[in-house]
Amino acid sequence: MAWITAGVLLIFTARRWLFSLLALWPVKSAPRPPISDAPSVLLLAPIRNEAQTLPEFLPALAVMAYPKEKLTVVLVNDGSTDGSRELLEHWVQDRPNWYVLSLTPNVGKAQALNEALAHFPQG
Repeated sequence: MAWITAGVLLIFTARRWLFSLLALWPVKSAPRPPISDAPSVLLLAPIRNEAQTLPEFLPALAVMAYPKEKLTVVLVNDGSTDGSRELLEHWVQDRPNWYVLSLTPNVGKAQALNEALAHFPQG
């Protein structure tokens, strides 16, 4: 009986080692299509009273790994009262395909996105 138990434990141990080795084995992934074939994208970012977070958020958007000519960014200012609008307008000055849509008064996130889609129908 001891030999049978030892044999079963040996099989399970060998199985566990095999699974561990296969998990570490490098796998060839399917080739990615070239990014130049990427579709045009409209990115809408609704913003309301985010002046404190914009200095971190806007540079993060700017370094996205997507072809600049295929990306349109619309920063939707939804009635901000803390200076967000001025920061947004200053940020998009030298950036092609970046726009600010300022709404007054605050209409809410869903309506702000709908307004942006009405002004930028390529989305």
